[in-house]
Amino acid sequence: MPEYLVVAPGPKTPKGKCALWEVHPDHPKTREFPQGGETFVANLVPRVVARTPEVNLRLADKRLKEVTDKATLGTTMPALDPTTNKELASGALPPVDPNAGTGTGEAPPSEFSPESQQQANDPDIKG
Repeated sequence: MPEYLVVAPGPKTPKGKCALWEVHPDHPKTREFPQGGETFVANLVPRVVARTPEVNLRLADKRLKEVTDKATLGTTMPALDPTTNKELASGALPPVDPNAGTGTGEAPPSEFSPESQQQANDPDIKG
């Protein structure tokens, strides 16, 4: 199950630059990415993210910083509740989405049959 935290650009991220743009199935749903699985951290706006290997790396090298003080948490871009798709309070961590990724970096199981996946990868059908 994913672990969520609130992060903002850290001191090693140049002003005005993106600190993190990541596609990972564990990231929570947000207004910008209502399907979940993607996040974007820039411009000093804190965001709720999943603790992925890339997030851990950027926390360690100070391109991201974890936000814990209440005043800053109040400015967090809200995440969506995975069951209702309604915005949570600013800085609130979403409950774990049972449909989120496995935490392995792999996408959740496909809704398509193995046969349709095989057809999609067949060069004769792709053209």
